[in-house]
Amino acid sequence: AAKSTEFTGTGAWNTTARWNNGVPVSGDTATVSGTATVTADGLDVIYNTLNLGKSASDNTVYRQKGGTLTSEYLTEVGLSGSTAKMELENVDVTLNAYRLVVGRGKNARFAMQGGTLTQNLTANNCGLLTGVWAKNGTAEIVLSNVVWNITGGAVKLGYGSIATNRLEVVGGRIDSRAQFMLGSNAKNYQDPGIGWNEMTIRDSVWTNTMAILMPNGGNNAARLLVSNTVFNAGTIVRPGGQ
Repeated sequence: AAKSTEFTGTGAWNTTARWNNGVPVSGDTATVSGTATVTADGLDVIYNTLNLGKSASDNTVYRQKGGTLTSEYLTEVGLSGSTAKMELENVDVTLNAYRLVVGRGKNARFAMQGGTLTQNLTANNCGLLTGVWAKNGTAEIVLSNVVWNITGGAVKLGYGSIATNRLEVVGGRIDSRAQFMLGSNAKNYQDPGIGWNEMTIRDSVWTNTMAILMPNGGNNAARLLVSNTVFNAGTIVRPGGQ
């Protein structure tokens, strides 16, 4: 049966002594909490939900070189205001069913060098999201020489957030059949502030068949920087915001 298991300390993903309820497998929920680093070099990792960080005091890191990483449901980097990082090198990542959230309240970083990132998603609120309802901090995604296949599921920077959200793509290729939303303010806050959302694409090939929204409402501000890139774009629209 599916279980929830938690990792504390420093060690490897497949080291049972570091997990409170056994190494997570397909269907399990895994949480890395506290000041912890977990490595999964060369492994084929699959799980239902992965939470990097559990509370505001957590400082967690997930590292993997080689192998595959498959999310059946949800991956959250920087849960509940924690500081968290996911660093991948030559890993083939597959997102199924739901979404990848980077930053939910403080500082989070998702970085890939080489490998592939595939989104097999359908609903509009699925996909790669940053700063989900976050009120501070910085959410950063850096993809270097990655093949990013987006068959469905939107890319939303600043999903209801007044944090700083940044996406950088260097080299590689983006093949997208989904919307890119820079400044997707889906929830209004009474707190003063303006979310800053920036997407930089350089030295890449980008094919995007859907709209690029700049920004998508609220008080969020956005900037799109494209340089030395083959840019095959759908429409670029500015429906609201600043």
